[in-house]
Amino acid sequence: METKLKRGAEREDGMIFWEYNKECKNNEWWITKEKYESKKELQHLRDVKRNKENREYFNSHRRKNPDSHRKSNQQYRKKNPEKYRLYRKKWEQNNPQNALSRNAKRRSVKLLATEKTHNFEIENVMRGICRRLKLCLGIQWDLDHIIPLASGGKHHHLNLQPLPHSLNCKKGMNKNFNLPDCYKKAVDMI
Repeated sequence: METKLKRGAEREDGMIFWEYNKECKNNEWWITKEKYESKKELQHLRDVKRNKENREYFNSHRRKNPDSHRKSNQQYRKKNPEKYRLYRKKWEQNNPQNALSRNAKRRSVKLLATEKTHNFEIENVMRGICRRLKLCLGIQWDLDHIIPLASGGKHHHLNLQPLPHSLNCKKGMNKNFNLPDCYKKAVDMI
């Protein structure tokens, strides 16, 4: 059985294979190196234009049909769980602040605890404060729910506070946890 030629394959005489064509001798279209380079450049320009048009169409279609797009994404995630897991992991590494907000939002929605008046921008600013405190002080800081979600608290920016990780772990689900005096003064300064 004959092997199929691929575009760009070169013969001994310097001619380059372009494509199979019924109108050509042996159904093979061979061209010179110069013509191959110019055709390849034209093909690239057409591909770039087509990709741009497709991207614009895709984005407009996604805006007009969010439910359809969401459903197709869910189907893709079910069919390709490993690829999706790798994508999410990479996204979380590149966007740690957004990943924390997203996870908090997911947990609160699961518990039906998100207030309608919650301001996610303020939450992101508070997460930025936690990140800067970690860089300055060298210890991990968490964004803590003053009244824990598990104890009936709501996911609302007024129910959030920066807290060192060690204190957050000690606090757990206890709503009546007394913070050390030195920490209370530091919170007032923030």
